[in-house]
Amino acid sequence: MNTSPSLSTHMNVHPAADIFPTMSEAEIKDLAEDIKANGLHVPIVLHEGQILDGRNRLAACKLAGVEPVTVNYTGNDPVAFVWAQNVLRRHLTEDQKAALAVEMEPLFAEQARMRMLAGKAPDPGAETAPGSAKRDNTKRALMQAATTAKVAPKRARRAKAIKERAPEHFELVKAGELTIADAEKPIRAAERERKAAERAGRLRTLPVPTVRLEEADATQPLPLEDGSVDLIVTSPPYGLEKPYRRGDDLATGWYEFTADWLRQAFLVAKHGGRLALNVPLDTRKGGKRPTYAQAIQAALEVGWTYDSTIVWNEGNTTKGNRGLGSVGSPASPQPVAPVEMIVLFCKGEWGRTSTQPPNISHDEWQEYGKATWTFPGESHPFGGHPAAFPLELPTRLIKYLSFPGDVVLDPFVGSGTTVLAALRLKREPIGFDLDHGCIENSKLRLAADTEAEAAA
Repeated sequence: MNTSPSLSTHMNVHPAADIFPTMSEAEIKDLAEDIKANGLHVPIVLHEGQILDGRNRLAACKLAGVEPVTVNYTGNDPVAFVWAQNVLRRHLTEDQKAALAVEMEPLFAEQARMRMLAGKAPDPGAETAPGSAKRDNTKRALMQAATTAKVAPKRARRAKAIKERAPEHFELVKAGELTIADAEKPIRAAERERKAAERAGRLRTLPVPTVRLEEADATQPLPLEDGSVDLIVTSPPYGLEKPYRRGDDLATGWYEFTADWLRQAFLVAKHGGRLALNVPLDTRKGGKRPTYAQAIQAALEVGWTYDSTIVWNEGNTTKGNRGLGSVGSPASPQPVAPVEMIVLFCKGEWGRTSTQPPNISHDEWQEYGKATWTFPGESHPFGGHPAAFPLELPTRLIKYLSFPGDVVLDPFVGSGTTVLAALRLKREPIGFDLDHGCIENSKLRLAADTEAEAAA
């Protein structure tokens, strides 16, 4: 570097230097006091009439009333020089370095462009990629910036994506107030929502299978003719404070609620019609409740005939690890069964006939007849429904308890699992729910299934 005359007039800052944030007013004041007392030890570096390094020192000199000393930069890579000078003075995280590499990218791209105009070849060993020359130049520039910043190119690309999609978050990453991983979270969430909305919009243009899906209150007279339903497969709210859009039923009124909807279900069932009711063995919200026993009592009270019970082991071991009471002591044990119950009822006598041949295999018939079923619960419910059961459950029940062409009803349709299983098994599905969102979500699910089947 060559020493130049002292700097007495205002000069522009080189774009490379402008990437790094300036000192705070307090820091510049402290620096000014040091320069006033001890002089300027590190000269201000100029390049092509711009300040390449020393913005803060220049401001401190002016504040201290000290004439700044300058030198001219004589190297061939001013951007790399600025980085080297600043990284020595600052404690930067890897994510900050990646963000600053993104800021350096256009400067390296401009240097490459100027070399090309001057008839010079690109840097030896620069990465190339297919596509246009502009795209190649951009990729090489980001690679060079990442190499200069000593960060992985992938981290730099992630930082660049944040700058493009959420500039305000990028600034926080650059300042060290936010990590790249945390900045990506809202971007990914927004992308998931965008894709979901796009998918929903596309599905709404598809024909929905002929399935009756309507808003209706299961505790009130249903919009069906009495004696018109062959099989009811359902799992009602249990009063467990689930985040249903219309709210869950209070645990204290669960028995009355259960009796009310079972009475309406009984009216629309055919003579010989069946009910498969999925409930927990017991619950603890609002006090300990023998949910399974209460459901049977309410069903018998309104006219249903009890037939049998299937124990569903859903493999949810967490149920047996919570709230077990006094650990290692008989003082106050609280046993928890990791199973649910599927209670089978009928209207009148159990046996029935049909002109339609069944579509259950002999092996399935034998397996389903063993009243302990083991398969997992639903871990990824369609539309994020808070209390969906897996498709396997209504599929088994519909095959085991009905014939093709039968009318199958779910008065608490939720995410549409029962109607989907019934449709696939050539039954006539009907689904009711208080929540309009559940009805619309079920329609989307049927449309998605129809689309997937057509594409298979």
